[in-house]
Amino acid sequence: FALAKSLIALDMPVRIITNYPAFMAERFGVARKYVTGCGPLGLLHRYAHRWDLPQRFDAVNRFLHVSFSRWAARQVVKMKPELIHAFSGVAADIYDALDREKIDSLKILARGSAHIREQYRDLHRESIRADCPDIDIPGPWMIRREMEEYRRSDHILTLSSYARNSFLQRGYSPEKILMLELGSNVKQFRPDREVVDRRIDRLRSGKKMTVLYTGNVSLQKGIIDLIDTARELAGKMHFRVVGNIVADAASRVEAARDVIEFLPRVPAHELPGSYADADAYVFPALHD
Repeated sequence: FALAKSLIALDMPVRIITNYPAFMAERFGVARKYVTGCGPLGLLHRYAHRWDLPQRFDAVNRFLHVSFSRWAARQVVKMKPELIHAFSGVAADIYDALDREKIDSLKILARGSAHIREQYRDLHRESIRADCPDIDIPGPWMIRREMEEYRRSDHILTLSSYARNSFLQRGYSPEKILMLELGSNVKQFRPDREVVDRRIDRLRSGKKMTVLYTGNVSLQKGIIDLIDTARELAGKMHFRVVGNIVADAASRVEAARDVIEFLPRVPAHELPGSYADADAYVFPALHD
């Protein structure tokens, strides 16, 4: 939605195809006239992930990806776009539809993480270290699907030098692998003077520094290393985590409540309040 907002501000003709219902886009500052949404698929996706069904059953994960991809493909061919910006894992059926209809669109594939084989390697190592076979590792069908999407895309859009290098190291040409440096409207997170003064007073008083992480609590987000670090620094720093606890990390979270304060997920607009009460932020993810 943030990317769409920026393009719309530049008077670019934009259409968002999403499993969010169209009215939800307004919460992110995008008028619903720019959105084609599919509420039923969105609800199915949301509740399936709430119960960790895609992580526990590969068939469910496959169904969610393929059903959305096929629905989105039907919407795309109606528009005959000059450029398609599709996320990896749901682009294959869209590309098939464009080819069938002989629509010559520039295909940009957005990949949020490293190359999927790098991702599989890192998560497989973590599953062995954690002795946890239930970690959310890409299955063979998803690896094949994404590898084919990589091949058929004109460009692959990555979000960090780490992710871009994971493609370059596997022989992809520098011209094909793009990098979009992420940005944010920092005004919405900038603390006011009162928050800054409280933080300075807290640090000068000799109280323990509060270290914060926000996001899903899972093995792939590096929870093992975060717990180990919290134990080493117990008594010196206070660790706080705000986010959903994924099934593969549940037992480790319960065993670490003596060294980490775990709080439930909060909406994005409430996160500045979490930041205001902390002194440092840590992001321990393995491959983002």
